Amino acid sequence: MKKSLLFILIFIFSTISFSSIKAVMPKNNQEEVDLKIIFKWSYESDQNDKKVKFRLYISENPNIKEEDLKLNNLFSNFYAGDVLKPQTTYYWKIEALSEGKVIDSQTFRFKTRELQNGDIYQIFFENYKSLIPYGKYFIGINNDSFEIIDENKNKIKTINVKGIIENIYKKEIIYIKTKEKLYLLYPDMIIKEFNFDKKIIKVNEETYITTKNEIYEIKSNKIEKIYSSRENIIDTKIFDQHIIIALKNKIQILDFDMKNIKEINFKEEIQQILTSKNKIFIITKDYIQELDKNYDEIKRLNFKISSDKLNRKYYIHSENMIILAGNNTLQIYNEKLELIKNINYEEKYDYFISLNEDKYVLIGEKIKAFDNNNKNIWSYSSISPLTPISKPYKDGSLISIGITDYVDRYIIFFEEDITNETNYKKVIQKIEQDSNEKENQTKFENTEEKIPKDTENTVEPMKNDEDLINIDHTEPATIENTINEITEEPTPLNITENATKIDLEKEIKSLTQKSTETTKESTITNFTKPATKIDNIKEPNIFEQIFGLVPKYDYKINFDYDEIDEKQIKITWDGTPITDNFIIELNDNKTLNTVTTESTEATLTLEKNKNYNLKLFTIKDGKKINLDSKDFKTTNFQKTVILDKLYDEYAYKVVSDENNFYIAGYESRDSWKAKIIKINKNLKEKKEYIFGGDGTDFFKDIIITKDASENANLVAIGDTSSKGLNGDAYIVSITSDGTINYEINYGDFGRDSGISISNIDDESYVVSGNFFTNNRLTDIFVSKYTKDGARIWTNNFGGKNLEIANSVVNNSNQGFIVVGYTRSFGYGKFDIYAINIDYYGKEKWSNVYGDENDDIPVGTIKLGKKYYIIYENEGEEIYHSIVELDENKGFGNSFKQKSEYKEKLLGTKVINDEIYTYGYREKNNKKLGIVYKINIEQKKFEEFLEIELDGDYQIIGLDIQDEYIYTYGNIMTKRNTNNIVITRDIIQQKNQDQIQTKDLEEKKEIKNGIM
Repeated sequence: MKKSLLFILIFIFSTISFSSIKAVMPKNNQEEVDLKIIFKWSYESDQNDKKVKFRLYISENPNIKEEDLKLNNLFSNFYAGDVLKPQTTYYWKIEALSEGKVIDSQTFRFKTRELQNGDIYQIFFENYKSLIPYGKYFIGINNDSFEIIDENKNKIKTINVKGIIENIYKKEIIYIKTKEKLYLLYPDMIIKEFNFDKKIIKVNEETYITTKNEIYEIKSNKIEKIYSSRENIIDTKIFDQHIIIALKNKIQILDFDMKNIKEINFKEEIQQILTSKNKIFIITKDYIQELDKNYDEIKRLNFKISSDKLNRKYYIHSENMIILAGNNTLQIYNEKLELIKNINYEEKYDYFISLNEDKYVLIGEKIKAFDNNNKNIWSYSSISPLTPISKPYKDGSLISIGITDYVDRYIIFFEEDITNETNYKKVIQKIEQDSNEKENQTKFENTEEKIPKDTENTVEPMKNDEDLINIDHTEPATIENTINEITEEPTPLNITENATKIDLEKEIKSLTQKSTETTKESTITNFTKPATKIDNIKEPNIFEQIFGLVPKYDYKINFDYDEIDEKQIKITWDGTPITDNFIIELNDNKTLNTVTTESTEATLTLEKNKNYNLKLFTIKDGKKINLDSKDFKTTNFQKTVILDKLYDEYAYKVVSDENNFYIAGYESRDSWKAKIIKINKNLKEKKEYIFGGDGTDFFKDIIITKDASENANLVAIGDTSSKGLNGDAYIVSITSDGTINYEINYGDFGRDSGISISNIDDESYVVSGNFFTNNRLTDIFVSKYTKDGARIWTNNFGGKNLEIANSVVNNSNQGFIVVGYTRSFGYGKFDIYAINIDYYGKEKWSNVYGDENDDIPVGTIKLGKKYYIIYENEGEEIYHSIVELDENKGFGNSFKQKSEYKEKLLGTKVINDEIYTYGYREKNNKKLGIVYKINIEQKKFEEFLEIELDGDYQIIGLDIQDEYIYTYGNIMTKRNTNNIVITRDIIQQKNQDQIQTKDLEEKKEIKNGIM
């Protein structure tokens, strides 16, 4: 009996499976969790669960419900989460699904840390024209409506307007302007609508509106004209209970009763007015005139180079005058207009925001915040340079910045506002106060926060006009020496509708019920332009030199080359004493070019095969003082560099940054080894990094990523048979100096391969390749990874026959367009296979395109909001072809062009909004590199380059940088080894050669026609 009972117990326990799920990141009950966290968990089972999938639930409620499902059908045990709320307790759990069984984890808990300066508070992927933080809400601006959104990104209300929204002005009130209407949105969500068909160029102090020739004041329920002029108004400013009005060549100072206090005339045309607490700055293209509180002239800062040439933009920060010149040089002047700092940045910047007295932020190709010592305190960047898509807005501690690299998004940054506490009470009191009433009529009696009267939260763009309005400065006045008029009887514009107030509590309830020091780079000085004329400058005479009357300068040009093979070179100089005016003379014995500059560096644009003498001067007391000089000569600038090896070396793909090219491929000695070659832009210094084992390993694609410190990393994808069973997709991440960050192999029992890799954002990337379902048939796989190598999800796509991956690109909805070719669907031969997948890797739709021939994609590019697939139509003849792809409608227009030679395209690239495709052609029993430029409008593949080298040449990559054309490829040498080759030519010279060739062909055709 005991033996029987023991046998039964053993049998029962042997049939029970044990599985467990544990929280890895964040850990259970962890505190101070970062707001941008990667969720990670471990799964252990005594069963061989090869096809286990996961569900992730995240909630702020410990009782997790089905609606808290965040992600379904995850193949991996990672998830790169959204931005979380600060100081919030979250609960999460995992469900594992395996062979019809569901294994639940316990409910895990964690709490996020508090907000820190530079944190991302929210990210919006909506296609707004602008997104404005406003109190505890966000205002999303569309073409003909605006939306009120809460801090959880719920849309509370949509307000339709009459006409297209042309401009937005954010003060303490938001002004929304259409052609004929003006809408005022107040902090308590009261909306007022006015008939107002004037074009606004400025809003001051919440109540004063400046148009082309008039100033209006907003009163309780009307807009009243209080000033008019026959001249164009250039700018207006409120200063010390006065209104300053800038006309073409003078400023008027008026009090609030519109009485003329003072007028000041200027010889130069005025461009802008800026004010600090105690000073007024009148800005023209050639100087800045400083005035004191009594409007008396104090000091003038004269420019040696006019503002229209350097594109200067002006700001006030911490009582200092800030000048941004040429988008990458920041000059800081104190209250006396003395230069105290001159800072050069690598990146270009479009916007400057003063965060408080101690900090500022620059927005452009990167977003960087600095303290007043120019120390970088936080930053945000992407793999590609950023481009602002909207004017940024600041409200309290939140900054909204609209940017794009390949995905449009609005990022809300947090920067604690210690100086500007929000208070709308004074503003509203002033606006609601009728001119004939003494009693305040404010609607905000319960407002507790306060703000200084002069505080303006609008972020000024880097343009001369503050509100992104194109001001016509050139229109002549109707009468010379015009007299500005004040209308005797103000003209009121009455409200057309009663003000509407949104009950946000009700709307929300309804909605809930429903559901470092930077490196230097100066403005380029182009010496091919005519010399700048320098008047009244003399050389020191012999007497001054002998008796030491010439000031002594110790300066050196940091330049040690005798021969230059680059069309452009950067030179720098330094020394003492510090000066901000330099003259550079570049002499080639025939032409003397002279340019003045305020920077300590410049980029020389040179001509080929010249002997140059370079001289550096400064000006002191009207005398030109020689600082240093250099002699050098130039080559013809053309280069062809073969990476000559005694064994085979093959390149598949090339990427580049500002300093280097990175070539991905393989080398073949005893076996194939995956390889990355790093070579600098002058094609001289190189390093090689080899990966793999005893099998066959190679890379087919490569990208550049960056870590948290903005150090460049490389991630390459390809194949490996040294790892896995019969061969796997192979991913390797290394630093730019070759240190391995991680290696990943992915696959099943068949021969799997990695084909394509693309950056998604600064946190993740996506790969695609072929997944062998048996010994001969493949599907396309797509996987998403964090930049640290954690796989977030993977998915397979295909039919019963053969699918081969080609490329994957980001779409506008945080998903992807995957392109390959298929024999499972279509006309029987290979056809183009396109799949639209969402953020989580789920298929939204798929489609095929082709005819009775083989249609093989070469590459997929995104140009603006359109996608284009370049492909080859291969039958008895070869046609180079292109088809448009819409992410909602599928395939669209296409055209193809017959090839006159036996050609094969190997890749495609967008450069400066132009589409190029490249490969090789067979001509006279030899392979020549070929590049086409695709003309969409004229439906042509226009031959751009044909390159013949001493051996068969195939182009696998193309770049156009700094006026050079680079091609990369493979050449078969005379000793019958394949080597990698890079060519470089001057783009202007190449274009000129093409024009001359075209002219000769046209003349030949005309001559033949006459004959």
